[in-house]
Amino acid sequence: MKTKQLTVKRWINEVDEYLNDKIDAAVTNKQKLHITAPVGVGKTTLAIDLIKRYKDNYQVILLEPIISITGQVGIKLKALAIDGQIYNCNTKVWVEMHKRLGRIDGNVILSTIDSAYILFENGFLDHSKTICLIDESHYFIQNARKDFDHTIRAILDSGVPVIGFTATKSTYVLENLFGFDESIEILATDLPAKVINPVSVTGALANKVVAYRINDDGAPKSIIWTENKSDQREIKKYLEKLLPNHRIAILNTDTNEEEEKDVWDYLIQNDKIPDDIDIAIINSVASAGINILNTDIKAQYMVGKFDPFSFRQYLGRVRNYDGEIEYIFNDHGPREPKWKGIKNQIDYQNKLQHMISKFSPEERDELMLLNDEFSKMFSESEDGSVIINKCIVASHCYQSFRDLRPSVILDIVQAQDSTLRVNDIEYYEWDKIGHATKQKASFRGKKIAKLPNMIKKNYRQLVGMLEFFKSGMTHDDVKKLISESLPKRPDAKKNNVLYVPRTKKASLLYTIKTAEQAGVGMQKLILASTAYSDNGKDATAIEVVLKHSNSQITQLIGAKVFFSNFRTSSKLVKVMIKSLNDSIGKINSKDDWMDEVYYQYDYLPGLDQMASSIWRYVIITARRPREGGYALLSVATTFEEYLEAIGLDKYFKAS
Repeated sequence: MKTKQLTVKRWINEVDEYLNDKIDAAVTNKQKLHITAPVGVGKTTLAIDLIKRYKDNYQVILLEPIISITGQVGIKLKALAIDGQIYNCNTKVWVEMHKRLGRIDGNVILSTIDSAYILFENGFLDHSKTICLIDESHYFIQNARKDFDHTIRAILDSGVPVIGFTATKSTYVLENLFGFDESIEILATDLPAKVINPVSVTGALANKVVAYRINDDGAPKSIIWTENKSDQREIKKYLEKLLPNHRIAILNTDTNEEEEKDVWDYLIQNDKIPDDIDIAIINSVASAGINILNTDIKAQYMVGKFDPFSFRQYLGRVRNYDGEIEYIFNDHGPREPKWKGIKNQIDYQNKLQHMISKFSPEERDELMLLNDEFSKMFSESEDGSVIINKCIVASHCYQSFRDLRPSVILDIVQAQDSTLRVNDIEYYEWDKIGHATKQKASFRGKKIAKLPNMIKKNYRQLVGMLEFFKSGMTHDDVKKLISESLPKRPDAKKNNVLYVPRTKKASLLYTIKTAEQAGVGMQKLILASTAYSDNGKDATAIEVVLKHSNSQITQLIGAKVFFSNFRTSSKLVKVMIKSLNDSIGKINSKDDWMDEVYYQYDYLPGLDQMASSIWRYVIITARRPREGGYALLSVATTFEEYLEAIGLDKYFKAS
């Protein structure tokens, strides 16, 4: 792929003559040309200019990543007296109406990536007179869906010229998915610098902190970007408590069709947030292709974790904002992406292709039942051969970027974007007492002089409990607690086996507080009470459980959950168990045993957790220091066998 770099001051139309010549050549020779340019320099305007330029002699199909952007482009075209026909999953009836015509009646078609294959494959387009424009090409691996690959194959098979656009180029998309012939990269020297003010918050309090910082700053008209819908709801909850008279809107795929439909429709039609919205909390529904042209946005915030593509896309969505963007996050997660021991998406794709080729169609069907994510990884052609869905494979690898520490993501995007300036990280520790005091004082209009009655009441109870238990508790105290308790089945955990004891003479709260005073975790207390009940109320069973560490107790509970879903009837599981049974008595290092398990499962998306659980619960080993490894003692395929292997079978009912 040939690559050419161009430099402009501010707008892409400064190199119109060069681009037009290149695009004309690509259309004439049915080649694939990709244009990368920063957010806000006129890529959408260029795409619309191409539609105006070619629509009289070609069918021009513009592919967008999401439905809403096709509607936004349609509005812009209508203002130019151009009739753009929209085809997506909501308008498939439109194609049905045109079947009798043999061809689509109209030269400008707006579609989405996961719907367009129908147009290319069913004779609706004249491939000799069609140009395909692809907007936001990075989306093919950032948020891939199953039919993305189908559309790519349909486009490539049609042989039509392709012109692609994005601000965040993916080399994998250009070279491995489409095989673009040429790439043009445009740099803009006069774009205003984007300034990030990063704020690392201690504890999982980023959502709360952003609400308080907005309030402390005087509640200016603000945009908040965050990826998760649950985070959106939590941020709104905090803001509504602090700013009850402000209009706060959440925009995502759910609210766009429901409570905030009017806000979303106004944004699509006008490129603006409505004037009566004080704070908009927006997720990935507007991460690409959506412009916000309000001139009265006074503050922007980003909250939580982002991948490199989405981070850079969000930075440019509010076009007239020139202030600092405050990025608030809890700085946790790995420091580098983990691709399961492979180097890149291509390696993963090749490995997956190799492993799938070993399975019969029946076994592949079984794998799909085990994990729905795996079914998206491949398709079968009409002749039964396996086709790897490259977009899904690449997207599966790309997801690991979203788990990275936010501070690492900042380093990545700063290296990719020369217009980005990142200030030193501010480390923010939440002052619980100070904020609570200020909030209550603001409600009452004066300083707090005394504790509320409810706090004093709870305080007296806590002091009384501390006095009662000041000498500390022993296991005998816990055994007495359990023996005087009643099992509470509605409080049962998984499969109605583990339950919380409820004391006869006090509430469940008393039980929990008593356990805390004894230094006994609730999981251990639950398990001890279960053993006591299942073993004929024998206090010995309580002692057996209490002597185990908290990590051992957690593992026992995890084993119960795992075996309740472990399908030993699966052909693949049977093969694995037979292989392990043949190895009983052998001594290997822990890594070697892990490798044997991961050989069975790790190449499959989402099944690495199963591989880890198999090592933890199915493979029963004993350490052999002299031989330098672990001996395989047995293979547990049920919870009963697991309990027997660890010597607890007589204390618990496995059913």
